[in-house]
Amino acid sequence: MVTHAVIDASAVAALYLELPWNSRVRVIVAERRRLDATDLVLVELGSTFWKNVRAGIVSEEAAMEALRHAQAAIDLHPIAPLLAASLRIAIERKHPIYDCFYI
Repeated sequence: MVTHAVIDASAVAALYLELPWNSRVRVIVAERRRLDATDLVLVELGSTFWKNVRAGIVSEEAAMEALRHAQAAIDLHPIAPLLAASLRIAIERKHPIYDCFYI
């Protein structure tokens, strides 16, 4: 059994917001003992929560608590050592670099 998984911001957001893929993400997360992500995930997650606060979907307090919880629950890795490899992947695949940090 796989005990850890790399998780991106959309998956983390599904743990705290009502999104179409909530149940699938929750099943995957429940099967893992460890979640890994680059520290970029916190910026992306913060942006997602900010948009939801502005839209009146969640309160500021709920967004702040979710961000604190996510930060504590995920093993974060710095993006700097991954920058060159992520850029190469982005160029080769013609895909935005943000997603390539998760590969």
